[in-house]
Amino acid sequence: MKPAPACPVCGSAATRALAEMDARRYWRCDACEASFLDPAQRPGAAVEQAEYLRHRNDPGDPGYRRFLARLATPLLARLAPAREGFDYGCGPGPALAMMLTEAGHRMRLYDPFFRPDPAPLARRYDFVTCTEVVEHFHHPAAEFARLDGLLRPGGWLAVMTCFQTDDERFA
Repeated sequence: MKPAPACPVCGSAATRALAEMDARRYWRCDACEASFLDPAQRPGAAVEQAEYLRHRNDPGDPGYRRFLARLATPLLARLAPAREGFDYGCGPGPALAMMLTEAGHRMRLYDPFFRPDPAPLARRYDFVTCTEVVEHFHHPAAEFARLDGLLRPGGWLAVMTCFQTDDERFA
C-alpha cells in the first residue's frame, strides 16, 4: 500500500483515509481538516473542462444571479464605488463579473479553460472573486498565494464554495 499523501492545503503529512467511492480515494488532514481526493486520481484538463461545460451558468438566469448574490451583496456593501475587480475562474458565462460591472465596478476575467489569457494575472486589484472554484484547486496553497498576490493593500478576497462538514453525508 502506498503512503498517505501530504495535505494539498497545509502540507501536513498527518493525513488519513476518509472514504472510497466510485473507485476514488479521499483523504482527511488531521492538521487542517481538509478533505481531498487522492492526488493520483485528479482528473485531467479535458475531463475537468467537459464537466464545467455541463454547468448551466447563464448570466441572464435570475435563479443563478440570486445564487451569486450570496457573494455579490455582502461584497458590494464593503466596496467603495468604481473599484477594479478580478473574477478568477469566471467560467464560460461570467455572470458574477456582469453583476459587479452593472454595480459600477471594472472587471477583468480569468479562467484556465474559457478565458486563459494570463495578462490579468500580472496586475493587482481592489477585489478578487472566486465562486465555486476553490474546491477544484489541485494545489490550494499555491493558488491562495496567487490570489493574495493579486490584491492591492486593503483589498478583498471574496470566495464562495460549499464546504463538506458532515462525514456521514460525505458520499
